[in-house]
Amino acid sequence: MKLIAQITLASILGLTLVGCGASGTKADLVDNFSDDFETFKKQVVECGKVTKMGGFFGGSSYYHKELVQSYLDDIDKLKEKAERTTANSTRESLKQKYDSIIEKMEKYKLSDEEKKNYSNTCGNLYGSFYKYLQNQQEYDIFKQCSPLALDGTFGGAKYQECRNLGKELNNRAKNNKNSK
Repeated sequence: MKLIAQITLASILGLTLVGCGASGTKADLVDNFSDDFETFKKQVVECGKVTKMGGFFGGSSYYHKELVQSYLDDIDKLKEKAERTTANSTRESLKQKYDSIIEKMEKYKLSDEEKKNYSNTCGNLYGSFYKYLQNQQEYDIFKQCSPLALDGTFGGAKYQECRNLGKELNNRAKNNKNSK
């Protein structure tokens, strides 16, 4: 009986590990905001593993960032070239290269379930401010704020803490950008 239980456990663990291996390169996103700052920081890391790319007609696609980063770099180079050229033939060639890159990226899109998990967690984070939260107190303020309160466009004395935090996070973001 004990042997059967051990074999069953080993089989289950084996299947679980195989499943992890298959998706090990994908972002494992959680469904909900945490109440704990340390867990939230881990979620931030997971959110950073996804990149969003807007479409021409308003649609957005979500990709596993670590798997498409080289493609994104290539797209940036193509955009720079397109800005410097006026020749239609060159622009058409650049557009064809862009379309080819987008086609290659398709296999790295988030699945519907991953997109749902991303939206439930990371979609609730306002802009990129969340990356700069430094402690539980700031996180608690952040959770109660709306995006409008963080950027200072929503009125009312009750949102002063949100505005102050928004200004501080914005300053941290600028300092981070300037240090790169």
